Amino acid sequence: MTAALLEFPFWRPLCAAVFLGLFLPVFGRHLVLGRCALLGLAVPQLTMTGIVAAFTAAALHWFPWHTIRDESTLALVGGLSAGVPALLIAGGLVVSRGKTEPWLIFGYLASITSTNLLLAAGPVGETYLKDLLQGRLLFVSPLTLLVLVLALGIGVVVSIALRKRLLLVLADPEYAAVAGVNVRRWKQAALLLDGTATGVAVAVAGPNVTFALLVLPVLAAAPFARSLSAHLRFSCALGGFGAAAGFLASVWMDLPSGDCVTGLLCLLFAGVTAGNSVFKGRRPRLSAV
Repeated sequence: MTAALLEFPFWRPLCAAVFLGLFLPVFGRHLVLGRCALLGLAVPQLTMTGIVAAFTAAALHWFPWHTIRDESTLALVGGLSAGVPALLIAGGLVVSRGKTEPWLIFGYLASITSTNLLLAAGPVGETYLKDLLQGRLLFVSPLTLLVLVLALGIGVVVSIALRKRLLLVLADPEYAAVAGVNVRRWKQAALLLDGTATGVAVAVAGPNVTFALLVLPVLAAAPFARSLSAHLRFSCALGGFGAAAGFLASVWMDLPSGDCVTGLLCLLFAGVTAGNSVFKGRRPRLSAV
């Protein structure tokens, strides 16, 4: 058994899936508490458009893209250069103008269309990008895994170190403003952390898996959490379990890893929501007895 485990050929993508599942809910909680969950849907797709644009620029030999030969490195550069500005701009609209759902929906649909058109116009990296769109984790390179661990790890450490101020600003911005806290600056700091994590995650796992790991564990953990710290622990546990179990199921059944991870997270969310509804429905009867 030990020898079989040591010879397991998918350790690198499995580690990437576990890191994504454990760490992305930390940043997704910022979006949920800040009532900006729709950003978690729009920004990964906008980031994917930036990655495809980077591949297109490489095909046209535009500086400095043509100097990057490795596809995973090119995806990382494109994801970070698109993900961070996209989340800052979209988040800035939310902060300054309140509800911007129509613009986020517009950005999501426009990014899907532009991604498909860029893929149709330039065949460079076509196989790699289509696999990335499906969320297949098997192509994670050692450099990509290292950047993923460093970026998400540093982001999580900063988020935990500043958690009291960030949670105050995100959960109750009116009280924070009365207390003299610069709400706009702190929300921009949270968006910077979220944008960096999103850019790296999309370059590794694609937009759909990133969105699922950002939001679904956070929403699924909410009924069981009696405090914000418990909510964070439950969210990370559900995300890590869903990512690892989904990837292993994809290897076992020879199915796309991204769809297995996303599908399992959807099942977890649906099961937790249904179980919580049944429990809440029965609780008055049990207390009366």
